[in-house]
Formats: sequence, C-alpha cells, structure tokens
Amino acid sequence: MAHINRCAFVAGAAAVTASLFTQASALAQAAPVTIRAASSAVDDVAPVLWGIHTGGFAKAGLNVSLTRMDSGSAVTAGVISGALEVGKSSMLPLIAAHSHNLPISIVAPGSMWDTETPVTALIALKTSPFATAADLNGKTVATAALKDLSWTATHAWLDQHGGDPKTVKFIEIPQTALLDALVQGRIDAATLTTPSLTAALASGKVKILGATDDAIAKHFMLTAWFSSNDFIAKNPAAIARFAQLVEQNAVYTNTHAADEIPLVADFSKIDPAVLAHGPRGRCGTRLDAASIQPVIDTAYKYQVVEQPFDAHELLMKV
Repeated sequence: MAHINRCAFVAGAAAVTASLFTQASALAQAAPVTIRAASSAVDDVAPVLWGIHTGGFAKAGLNVSLTRMDSGSAVTAGVISGALEVGKSSMLPLIAAHSHNLPISIVAPGSMWDTETPVTALIALKTSPFATAADLNGKTVATAALKDLSWTATHAWLDQHGGDPKTVKFIEIPQTALLDALVQGRIDAATLTTPSLTAALASGKVKILGATDDAIAKHFMLTAWFSSNDFIAKNPAAIARFAQLVEQNAVYTNTHAADEIPLVADFSKIDPAVLAHGPRGRCGTRLDAASIQPVIDTAYKYQVVEQPFDAHELLMKV
C-alpha cells in the first residue's frame, strides 16, 4: 500500500478547499451585468418597469435602467452603436435593420395588437371635416417616425379604406407632441399609440378615424425588446434572464393595472387617472415568429424593405 504523506495531504486538501471557497465567493460577489435599456413612452414598458421597481432584475444579477426616447429608430441606433445594451422598438425599425444586415436580434416580446383591444388609432380634431380615408387625400398626416410601424399601418389602412396614401404628406413628430400639432393646425391627422392616444382622447378634442393596425392583421406583435448580436454572444446567460423576467412580468402586469399604471404614468408623464380610464394594451408572454411575419410582409408591400424574409431570422439564438 502506498504511503501517504499526511502533511502533504492536509496541505493539498486545504488548498482545494480554499480554491473552492474563493470561486464561490467570487460568484456570490460578482458584479451584476449592466443593461441600459431605452423605450418610447408607451404602455409596453410595464414589464421592465415592474422588474426594476420590485428588484426582480437585481435579484437575477442584472443592473437594469430604462431611459425614455422618442422613437424606435433612435433606440435602434443606440443599441447598434453600443450606447444601449437593450432597446424596445416597434417592429419596423427592427425589420429594416435586419434587411440591411445590421447585427441585432429580438430577445423578448413587447406589446401585442389585438383587434378586440385597440391601442393605436388614426385621429383628427373633432372639429375637422375628415371622416373617411379619402378625406385625407392630399392632407398632412403625422407619425412618430417615417417608415415605422404606424407609418406603414396608416398606408395600409388608407389603401384598404378608399384613400390614396401616395397623395398624403407624411411627417415625423414625437408621440408626445402629436396632439399639440393637431390643435395648432400643423397637421390634419395623426396615428397615436397608448398612452399618448389615451391622453389625446381624454382631452375631448379628437375623434378616431380608424384602427390602422387592423390593416396589417387582427393579431400581431407591435413592439419588441432587442439587443445587439455582440452583446447577446458575450452575455448569453444575462440576456436570457432578462428575457425570461420580461415575459414573466408581462403575465403579471397584463392583469394588475393598479400596480403598473403608476409606473407607466411616471415614465410617460401622463396623469395616472387618465391612463386608468383608457385602453390598456397587453404585452406578449412569449416570442412567436408567426406574430411577426404579417408585419414583415406589409413592410415589403410598402417598400420599407426590399425583400421579405422569414421572421425566425429576427429572433435571438442563445
């Protein structure tokens, strides 16, 4: 039987124990992964705001912050440049970015369009003569960004309801400034999304001309959270935890308006009483390529992208 040197054995065991202790301590004390996120002021920020508010992200080792920006195009630019780790955008900037081979992928669903609970609409002043799509021929219509989802859906709606979008002058104005632009007579109509739509309707100054997003499909993904492929590749576990928590939080915030409204109100700077009485959008609870494909197909029809593609190409792979 081989002779065991007791001193050497004890020293070796102590070294192994110390190494394991050091590794465990390092894991326990590891700095959280920073995720700087950004979004425009719409209802679907609720799951992320809830995760920040409750400390859910922090418990998962994520240091998440959320900044308000005016358009999905600006958010997309921030993610691509590395100024942001995660952004939320309407689908069109993401579709356009992919078509230009920009390295971004969707990591979690945002809001869902459902014809039964419309959260986006084309509006005009109550005092205006506009009542049909054809009435807007030759007029000025505003959306938050040109060639975004609202722009594309408005084109499709005008086409489907007897208007001619080729005669309409489309201009870009942030959601929060669209009502003022209408009242000041700088535009004839505008496509708004909640909570800005809610605030506009609560003013009593506007009327709805149509639910533009119905022109794309009766049910589809309106917005999504996304990241750069580089960040996803370098932080697969962190981005997976972020996505999982966004989906889990959506299950809660979809059915607990009293808890999420104050957070959305603070982020959007809209009176919570106004939000409480307006339409409430629902956030997606899982990624589904089928709910994205109608948007890609409509984007191709209105030349936002040169070629259609399979929606699965937009989803992150970890």
